[in-house]
Amino acid sequence: MKLYYYDHCPFCVRVRLAAGLLGQPLEEIPLANDDEDTPIKLVGKKVLPILIREDGSPLAESLDIVAYLDRDGHFGGAVRPELAKWLQAVNGLVHKLAMPRNIMVPLPEFASDSAKNYYREKKEAFLGERFSDLLAQTPKFLAELDSPLRTLTELLGEPYAAGAVPGIEDIYLFPVLRNLTIVKGLPWSEPLRQYLENLTAKSGVATYFGRSV
Repeated sequence: MKLYYYDHCPFCVRVRLAAGLLGQPLEEIPLANDDEDTPIKLVGKKVLPILIREDGSPLAESLDIVAYLDRDGHFGGAVRPELAKWLQAVNGLVHKLAMPRNIMVPLPEFASDSAKNYYREKKEAFLGERFSDLLAQTPKFLAELDSPLRTLTELLGEPYAAGAVPGIEDIYLFPVLRNLTIVKGLPWSEPLRQYLENLTAKSGVATYFGRSV
C-alpha cells in the first residue's frame, strides 16, 4: 500500500504512527505542498493523507485510514474527556508556533520556493497573521503554553498516553506534541520528552528534536 503524505501534517502523522505501531509497511510518498493535481485526481480535493489500498482504491481522512489499518482493533475506545479538552485548548497555540517554522526546516514537501510560498500564503490567511509577526511573539506563546504542558504531564500515562500499551489517545496526542518539537526553547518535562521518544522508538516516526528552530 502507498501513503501520500506531508511530513509536517499531524493528520498524516496519525496514519504513519498507527502503521508503525502495527508493523504495517507502507510506501510513503511525500507530495510537494503546492501539488494540487495529485490529491484532486485521487479524491476530488486537496487533502492528505491519502492511502492507496491493495486494490488500488484511494482512502482519505486520517481516522478512516487508521481504522482500515487497525483491523484487530488496537486503537478502539475513546479519548478521555480531559485529554480531548486539553487538545482543543492548545490547538491555536500549536498552529501559531509550528506553522511559521514548518518551512524553516528541510522537509520534502517544501523542497521548492513555490511550495514554501504556497504554504505561507495559505496558512497566513488561515491564521490572520504574517509568519514573521507570529515568530516575533514566540516568548508570549511559550509562556501561554507552560501551564498546559504541566497539566498534560499530570494526565500522561506511562509509557504511553493511557498506560502500558499504545492506544487511540496516542493517535491523537503524539502528532500534536511532535509538531511542537519543531519549536526551539520549549520547556519539555522529562515525562513528555520520554513519551515522545517511546513512540518514536516504537513506530519509527521521528520528532524534530535536534533540528528545532
